[in-house]
Amino acid sequence: MYWNAENLLKAINDFRIFYRISNGKILASIFYKHGSIHQEIFGLFSDVYDKQVYKTLLIKVLMQVESESEKIEVTFFVDMKEKLELTAAIEVGFRVQDTYLCFEL
Repeated sequence: MYWNAENLLKAINDFRIFYRISNGKILASIFYKHGSIHQEIFGLFSDVYDKQVYKTLLIKVLMQVESESEKIEVTFFVDMKEKLELTAAIEVGFRVQDTYLCFEL
């Protein structure tokens, strides 16, 4: 994954990062690359398997994009095996546009 901590830090001004905290501990985080028209979510990470936590973070991103962008256009690639993440994305308004396969040697 290109957007690891080191590369993210180099381009930190291009990103927005949100997190969910409970009892002083980060439970989940999301980060997306901000643009004037197009945004892309590059990471949604969680220590809890809770659809509501995913939805809360996704809604926060959408609200932020709406408040500071000319047009809401957000791309979010979800592994089709990640049913909870996929369901949360659909429930907050994302639509599946296509699927693709990644091949390894």
